[in-house]
Amino acid sequence: MLMAGLDGVEKKMDPGQPLNKNIYALTPEELKDIPSVPGSLEESINNLKKDHAFLKKGDVFTQDALDMWIDYK
Repeated sequence: MLMAGLDGVEKKMDPGQPLNKNIYALTPEELKDIPSVPGSLEESINNLKKDHAFLKKGDVFTQDALDMWIDYK
């Protein structure tokens, strides 16, 4: 998660406005507009396939290691 955050800073991505609400008190209708992390392993792997260059920075992960996780699914 740290590497994803650093990638966002480097790309000058807008993190959006802070959410000053108790998300546990929101209705399903209100929750649908709030971005969230992937809800399943399949969704996580699909996101990894689309964007993983930032994970190879600093030799933290190799392409072989990333391919192994993608193929492991």
